[in-house]
Amino acid sequence: MHHENTSQIFNDIVKFLTIFFKYKWTILAVFLAVSAIGIYVVLDRFPTLYEANGSILVKLGQESIYRSETQPNRAERVMGVDEALNNEIKILTNHDLIKNVIASIGIKSLYPEWLKDGAKESDRMLDAAVMAFGSNLTAKPIKDSNVIEVTFKHEKPVIAAKALNTLIEQFKDKHADVYSDPKSPFL
Repeated sequence: MHHENTSQIFNDIVKFLTIFFKYKWTILAVFLAVSAIGIYVVLDRFPTLYEANGSILVKLGQESIYRSETQPNRAERVMGVDEALNNEIKILTNHDLIKNVIASIGIKSLYPEWLKDGAKESDRMLDAAVMAFGSNLTAKPIKDSNVIEVTFKHEKPVIAAKALNTLIEQFKDKHADVYSDPKSPFL
């Protein structure tokens, strides 16, 4: 009985291999067609994102030094490089700064698909745009340096570059405002 089962299994394997090799090109064509369709569907669902990169050099200046009023010749550093980099990254990714960038570029330029069918810009849409912008924005310090690498991703390369350049320009103004006013509302 054991010999009959082994013989039957062997015959089934031979039949399968015979059919497989007889139709191998058809099987391969169907496999490739299904794979190509699957790859096309996946790639079509996820848009291509272009990345704009920029760098910001952070110099420690007067804002990181404390001068004693009682001893005018004595000055001490109150902020190190890591703290300064973290402060600048917080300013770069600040909600208000991003909102100003979106307001100057326009939701229609950044996210035109949101304004289809005659939709109008609203505060709620602006908040959603800030969230979307923030999710495509990366600001991180480069190891062992005073440089922050800033990256913004968008479906259109021109818009990615424009948004990043606008962000950096407005960051300079925000940086000056924050460090020139000791009681800055931002902090």
